[in-house]
Amino acid sequence: MKISVDTNIIVGFWLGTPEGQRDLQSIRQMQGRGDTFVVCGVVYTELCAAPGHSRASVEAFLKVANVGLDYGMPAPVWEAAADANAVYQGQRRPKRQNTPKQVVADFLVGAHALNHADALMTRNPGDFGAFPALHLLVPM
Repeated sequence: MKISVDTNIIVGFWLGTPEGQRDLQSIRQMQGRGDTFVVCGVVYTELCAAPGHSRASVEAFLKVANVGLDYGMPAPVWEAAADANAVYQGQRRPKRQNTPKQVVADFLVGAHALNHADALMTRNPGDFGAFPALHLLVPM
């Protein structure tokens, strides 16, 4: 199975949280069973902006962790993200909700996973509710 990894999974490991350690252990076990892992260009961009990290350090981490980097964002990814964002914004407008506005990056991460992976591993499943067909792996 090809699994896309959300930013929060890797940041948790970098911060040394117990969850982050367990997530890395889960990834290693799944890799041992033949699953492959990838981050999309949006996640890569977010990781490079993390305090104390650079493109070089992110790329070195991904290499050591055996996590691929997929820059591919063809038209179906952008279209799925646009559709999800339109639905989300349409639901917010009539209610005039004061809830936090979802970041467009989440729609791109979800759309990429939907089009280029079998599942998305994330600790923030609520960010991807606009993608009902997307299989989410939420670590315990």
